Amino acid sequence: MERRIDLTGLDQVVTFPGVVSPRTLFEGVHSVSPGHVIVVQERRVTSRSYWDLDYPEERDIDPDAAADFDALNARLRHAVAERLLADVPVGLYLSGGLDSSLVAAIAGDLDRLSGSPQSRHAYSIGFSDQTIDERRQQTLIAGHVGLRHHTKVFATGDLESRLRQAVRHAESPLKESYDTCSLALSGLVRDNGEKVVLTGEGADELFGGYLGYQLDCERQLDGTGNDFTLDRQLEYELRERLWGDSSFFYEKNYAAFEEVKTALYAPDLAGRLAQFACTGEALVDATKLRGRHPLHKRSYVDFKLRLADHLLADHGDRVSYANSVEARYPFLDLSVIDWVRNTPPHWLVYRKVEKYPLRVVAARYLPDVIARRPKFGFVAPSSAALLQQRVEWVEDYLSYGRIKEGGYFNADTVERLKAEYRQPGFVLNTTFDTDLLMIVLSFELFRDCFAMPRL
Repeated sequence: MERRIDLTGLDQVVTFPGVVSPRTLFEGVHSVSPGHVIVVQERRVTSRSYWDLDYPEERDIDPDAAADFDALNARLRHAVAERLLADVPVGLYLSGGLDSSLVAAIAGDLDRLSGSPQSRHAYSIGFSDQTIDERRQQTLIAGHVGLRHHTKVFATGDLESRLRQAVRHAESPLKESYDTCSLALSGLVRDNGEKVVLTGEGADELFGGYLGYQLDCERQLDGTGNDFTLDRQLEYELRERLWGDSSFFYEKNYAAFEEVKTALYAPDLAGRLAQFACTGEALVDATKLRGRHPLHKRSYVDFKLRLADHLLADHGDRVSYANSVEARYPFLDLSVIDWVRNTPPHWLVYRKVEKYPLRVVAARYLPDVIARRPKFGFVAPSSAALLQQRVEWVEDYLSYGRIKEGGYFNADTVERLKAEYRQPGFVLNTTFDTDLLMIVLSFELFRDCFAMPRL
């Protein structure tokens, strides 16, 4: 088949956490949507849902119901125990945060109760940049649990050497560089002769771990009153189209972000943005959002837009299987999901403390400094680090001539971004700001890896 970029898939990467199934970056190629099965019968292909995250309607929630933390502890122990079953040794990813530390501590406790004579291996990424380094917390937990700890210290050179490989395995441009860290992490597991690891993925999306869960109510635009403006009206209409709910805020005001995209895309492409914009179609089942609590709405959309195709795919399975390593996710056990579904959502972010139920359970296993540690997102060096070091191949891929010839991005905008990112002391806050140049750079790598033509 002819190789062409799916422009809506590209726009999803620019706009959302990543590409959203069934879209891919390859026009005419589709992926299986989360919780769906593909049936091929007599040359007819159909897709149907076999499971979906279904939160109760807000009117059916008893706000006075207590949270059964003992039951959550039991379900987490069961989830970890099930995923420790294997014909080979099972290791642990250890970031230094609450989620992976809790999984490691429960695994250690289960091992002690079973009389297991050997300590498990744990694998971590450290950074030479102290502002994002978590080695101190990792070492603390490894010692507390009694793990054999392996650490790879990641520097800008490691990002440079692994970015092409990460893009090739992701089969998509990237918004952040930490897929390169995940690739190095699974390589650490492989080099140690292990094949299976447990991770803490999924806890943030279930238990309200992101800042957005705390800010939901504060950040909703008021759709009533006399504050009408055209910009607000456009945003309401866009939200209604995406989520079936004009009051639901997710990540950003997408109507305003259209201006950023118009400046980023090449002029010819920007002129027909309306034809392929990813905000022109519904992305989730609106019936699963209607009448739900704001935290449940965000969780559902996070599962669909962040977890499935990004955290469990390009950031998870694709870079772990690149090194023949299987990652397993205890927090995504159905019994744990059911506990969250049946617990009043105010317990998830209780008195502005995110993941409160996990912290209650963690207090049984972990030192207070970890059990009470605020959310610290796993981040890696941004494209600014590559630009400030004048990496030759990066300069080539982001050169004015190449970007202009490709026809996808505005070469003048890229030049302005390069000048900004190269400024001494410039730091991109990847938690809140989109690394636009990482998208452009990784897209050019993607085009190269898969021999995709210019526009």
